[in-house]
Amino acid sequence: MEIIIFGLVLYVGYRLWHGLKSGNLLNIHIPFATNRGLLAVKAAWFIILKEDGATTSEANTAVANLDENMPTDMIFVAKDVIDMRYDGKQLPMINDARNRGFTG
Repeated sequence: MEIIIFGLVLYVGYRLWHGLKSGNLLNIHIPFATNRGLLAVKAAWFIILKEDGATTSEANTAVANLDENMPTDMIFVAKDVIDMRYDGKQLPMINDARNRGFTG
């Protein structure tokens, strides 16, 4: 009997952990869990595009269409930019992007 209870506790713990990790808990989407991360990726790509020669309006238009379903490579590139240039801090990078004209 104890083995069944132990197995049930492990299963419930796994489902809870998986739900928290994916941003869903009991199939309820938690939008605030990803808003700043998405904003940081958009801001990083705005900076990348500006440094590659895009105008402010071109860069803003390009990053406006990014959403949570973007390729993971784009997220990793943005993370590398944040880590290398801003010591892994998102808010200073977002402020820098806004100073350059980012409207996201």
